[in-house]
Amino acid sequence: MKKFNTFFCSIFIVLQFLFLFIYFSVSLAEESQKTVDLAYEYCRIVDVAPASGPIPANLLSYKGYLYESIRIQSSAELLRAMRAGSEEDLSDEQKGLFKAFNHGSSDNMKKRLSYASECNIPDNSISVYLLDTTFIQGVERSKLRNDLWPMAIGNKIILSCIDRSPTDTASLLAHETSHTVDNINLNLIDYGKDKRHHLNEVSTKSTAFSEGWAIFNQYYDFPSTAMLPSKLMYETASSAFGHPDYVMRSLTDSEVAPEDFLKTEGVVSEILFHIAHQIPDGFDKIFKSFLKIRNDNSKDITSLINVLLDSYPEDSKKIMEIFARDTASRFSSEEFKKSFPNHFKDIHKKKSLIKIKHSLFRRGS
Repeated sequence: MKKFNTFFCSIFIVLQFLFLFIYFSVSLAEESQKTVDLAYEYCRIVDVAPASGPIPANLLSYKGYLYESIRIQSSAELLRAMRAGSEEDLSDEQKGLFKAFNHGSSDNMKKRLSYASECNIPDNSISVYLLDTTFIQGVERSKLRNDLWPMAIGNKIILSCIDRSPTDTASLLAHETSHTVDNINLNLIDYGKDKRHHLNEVSTKSTAFSEGWAIFNQYYDFPSTAMLPSKLMYETASSAFGHPDYVMRSLTDSEVAPEDFLKTEGVVSEILFHIAHQIPDGFDKIFKSFLKIRNDNSKDITSLINVLLDSYPEDSKKIMEIFARDTASRFSSEEFKKSFPNHFKDIHKKKSLIKIKHSLFRRGS
C-alpha cells in the first residue's frame, strides 16, 4: 500500500510539473505574439451631405460628405466593395487604397504593430477608414483632397488616395500608424500660421519630432518615396491660413541656426532613416528606444538619440557620425555638449572625421 501511494504521489508531482510547463509555455507564446489589429472599414463617398434635414438611414456623414460603410477583412472583400472584378478594374484612387490594405499585413507593419501592443492602444485595435471618392460627382478634386486629408485621431486612421500614387498612399498607412503609437501632447504641436507642415519647414522640436517619426516609418517601408531637404523653409510674419508665405535658406546659410535642423521634420526622418539602415538591427533599436520616451511631453530627436546612445554604446560612433552629417556639420562642440551631455567626449573626438554624404536619399525640397 505504501509503494502504491508513493507511485501515485510521484505521478501527481510529474503531472503538476507538466501542467506548469505547458502553462508557462503557452503564456510565453502569447506574450511573444502580442500585437495590435488593424480593423478596416471601406467608406464609399457618394454625395455631399445636405445642409439641413435627415441623413438617409443607410448612409453616414463625415466632414460634410455622405458615405456607405462596409467592414473589410480580406482583399477579395475589398475588391467587391469597390465594385471591381479584379485589380485591373480599379480606379487609380482605389489602387492606392487597395495597396495600403495589403501593406497592412506586410512584415514591416507586423513588426510595427507588435511594438504598438506596448502602447496601451484601446482594445489593441486601430480602426482604418479607407475613403474612396471614385463615385462622387460634382466636387473638385482639390476640394476633396483638402477636406478628406489623411490623418490619425487617437486609434483611428483616415486614409484617402486623392491625387496620390498607390505607393504614396500605402506609405501613409505606416505614417499614420506611427502617429497612433506616439503619445503626443497636442498642445505642443504647432503647424504655424498657415496650419500646414512641410518636409523642410522649420517649426518646433516637438512638431518636427512627431512628424519626423511618422515620416521615418513611412520611408522605412517605402525607401523610394524618401526625400531629403536641400533647403530649409521659414514661415514669414505675413503668412496666414490659406495664404502661406515662406522664405528659403540653404543649409549653410549663416541665418540658419544649428537648432533649426532639430525643428525640421525632414531632417529628423533622415537621421532616423540612416540609423535604421546603417547600424545592426537599427529599426528595432529605434523602436525600443522610442517606447521608452513616448510618454515624454518634451521629447525630440535628441531625446531619442540619447536613449540609443545609453542603450547601445557599441553603436555610438556611427550614430554620432550620422547625426553630424545629417545636420550639415553645423553643431559646435558646445552645442553637442548641450544636446548629448553624457556622450560629449566621444562625440568631440570623432566630429572632425565626419564628412557630409547623402547617399541614401534623393534631393528634394
